[in-house]
Amino acid sequence: MIYYNDTIKTLTKNNTSVTKYRASCDNCGHDRGYISKQSALKSKKCIKCAHKEVSEETRLKMSIARQKRAPWNKGKKGISEETRLKMSEKKKGIPPWNKDKSSPLETRIKLSCINQGIDVEDFSGFTTDVMKAERNKFGDLGLHLQCFDKYNYTCDACGISKVNLNSHHKNSWKHFPDQRFNIDNLVCVCATCHKEFHKIYGNGKKSANTEDQYIDFKQTKNKERNRKTILLVCGAAGAGKSWICNQISDLAYYHEYDKSDRKNIRSAIWNIDGDVIICDIYSHISTFIKRNSDIFDIELYVINEDESVIIERLTGRGGQITDSVRRRIARMKKLSKRAIFNGTSNEVLEKLKTRLTGVSAASH
Repeated sequence: MIYYNDTIKTLTKNNTSVTKYRASCDNCGHDRGYISKQSALKSKKCIKCAHKEVSEETRLKMSIARQKRAPWNKGKKGISEETRLKMSEKKKGIPPWNKDKSSPLETRIKLSCINQGIDVEDFSGFTTDVMKAERNKFGDLGLHLQCFDKYNYTCDACGISKVNLNSHHKNSWKHFPDQRFNIDNLVCVCATCHKEFHKIYGNGKKSANTEDQYIDFKQTKNKERNRKTILLVCGAAGAGKSWICNQISDLAYYHEYDKSDRKNIRSAIWNIDGDVIICDIYSHISTFIKRNSDIFDIELYVINEDESVIIERLTGRGGQITDSVRRRIARMKKLSKRAIFNGTSNEVLEKLKTRLTGVSAASH
């Protein structure tokens, strides 16, 4: 499945912009990340599901063929003169022969059929409308990257950096067509602020978004905010992370990692009102600490329960112990060396209550 409304723009080595779409496996629903449209349409399943459908007979044939197959470069020496010439021209800065040349109609039809997932014989016309072509033109010109560079890759509204950024049209795209490609009409905002702006003022389709609205929105953002503290609660599956956080959610803001937009978690926490945030993270813990220690004070609390206790909890709610759970238990023991506190779920809960009660008393 392709999520056409969830895309990212990436730069190739030639500084051209390429659109990638969020895709998931049609069989198991596994998130396949951002891939090209052609790849998503050609293969609609993840590697694991596609591999399961291969019969044993086919596996045997593939194995035999692989053993007999000679390497592609066997008997070949070096690179062909034609390839060498192309590489030399590229290094000299000589543009390729087809730069800025439009593709023939036949090639465009073939590419359109690939994008639509149909045969050439079934082609009935191009599907890209005028508005989408304009959007594609905006991306191809790289105006969003110019906007990010202009604002030093920092959100103009809240002041955060090192996050997913969007280029926002101060005067909206639909109602101000003459300003669509004007760099002065663009402003760099983080994904969280962008979503919040359009939630307040609308998406700019029925009624126009204006520069005055953005100025009002920016004024409501407090850029000189206090440095937040994140109480990071982590543990293996069944250790009791969510249970602990729900018990103390009345003492501090609880940011549920499972229900959060993980791509934008940095800016989401940055924009939360409150100086202390509780977060129950279960993966990439060291990476999260490393990437966010520049703007947050992070306190790590690790839940270390015996394997027998975790097995009992998991089986009690219909789960099962797996190798990944055992690896997570071992990982928590290693991570405990970096933690402010580690112990059983009840011990971590009492420690956090003491920590937050002290904060509340100090604030009064």
